[in-house]
Amino acid sequence: MIKLLWLFVLFSFQHGISYDVHYVHCDIDEIAVRYEEEVVDVELFNIEIKEKAGWKKTCHRLQEAKKLRIEVDPSSKLDDPLPVYLFYDDELLQESLLREDLAYIKIKNPEYTYAKQMEKAAQKHTSVMAQEKKKENEETAIVAPLYLLAAFGLWCLLLLYVLRCKYKQKSIGKS
Repeated sequence: MIKLLWLFVLFSFQHGISYDVHYVHCDIDEIAVRYEEEVVDVELFNIEIKEKAGWKKTCHRLQEAKKLRIEVDPSSKLDDPLPVYLFYDDELLQESLLREDLAYIKIKNPEYTYAKQMEKAAQKHTSVMAQEKKKENEETAIVAPLYLLAAFGLWCLLLLYVLRCKYKQKSIGKS
């Protein structure tokens, strides 16, 4: 019984339950929130923020949020810092960072609670990049035959010039 009580004290956060928290501190690779009277270090579950700009935006959103909420994925370990899904004003922070290409997904696992939602957000940006790449490839596909046509035209002109010079030499030799 004492062991069970001790485990509950150590791990007061249960998987799959949302907890309302308050902003305490945010810096690069470091987010702290207050739950009840305790400050808890948290990390964003299953994403990696790419650059300082991404962290700046993350911290700004957390500071400006009227409501913060965390949720622990059932598959994550209860470590320090605590890996959480972080919601600001009822929007999943991980999803918005992925949508804006400020972060990337660490592990693609369909069993994670918000995996599909996060992958859709990441794909939206990827599909925009793919469309830009496709447009670039189409432009290359149009330009390449034009270069080929120009090279063929120059080759024909050169051949006509050489043949004309030979014809002139033959006519001069006959006269």
